Amino acid sequence: MQIDDLGLQIGSPLQIQMLDDESKRYTVHLIGYLPAQSLILSASTTSGNDLAMALKEDQPLIVRFKTPKAAGAFRTQIIDKRLRPYPHFHLAVPKEVESVAVQQNQLVALKQPITFLNDDEGSHPKSVTLTAISVEEGVITAQERLADEGQSATVTMSFNFAGVDNVMVLDGQITKVKTTPEEPEHILTMRFEDLDESDRILLHAYSYKQILVNMKVIEGN
Repeated sequence: MQIDDLGLQIGSPLQIQMLDDESKRYTVHLIGYLPAQSLILSASTTSGNDLAMALKEDQPLIVRFKTPKAAGAFRTQIIDKRLRPYPHFHLAVPKEVESVAVQQNQLVALKQPITFLNDDEGSHPKSVTLTAISVEEGVITAQERLADEGQSATVTMSFNFAGVDNVMVLDGQITKVKTTPEEPEHILTMRFEDLDESDRILLHAYSYKQILVNMKVIEGN
């Protein structure tokens, strides 16, 4: 895939990794793009000083990204570094980028503890496991039947994204209930509905993060 096809926009967050030390990863932002010439990146406020000291011209890097169209990584190098009027860097534009297309309904496997509440029956919250998620629905596994098809429910989960602890509250409707005969497990599919803007943004961020974790592009928490 060509970099022009990725859907990167000004302000898009990217992650860069040092090849000589895989533990050093920094979040940066795209502030400019010269086709076939360079990507211009600005260091974030939290990592700017560290990057200004750590990065050098001609230094090889791995850049990881996620956009509404794709997620993936590419190898490049610094072709220019400037500290004024603020720290920013020019990276060589790769000829090809390895990526995976991101689809809105793509379910991503995971094991995330959540709290489930059946809104229609007014039951007590239950601690269960979210075993798959997309930006439209989630799959929940529990030892007891928590709800029937058509009932409304709320799930609450906490997770870390970009170094910040977040709490996400997702409302929706149960669209499918399956009981596995081999083990006493109940698998519920929940379609997310009526989410406010903040939770919708967090849901997209969390879903795309899990795609990158499963691809081993980034490490999970």
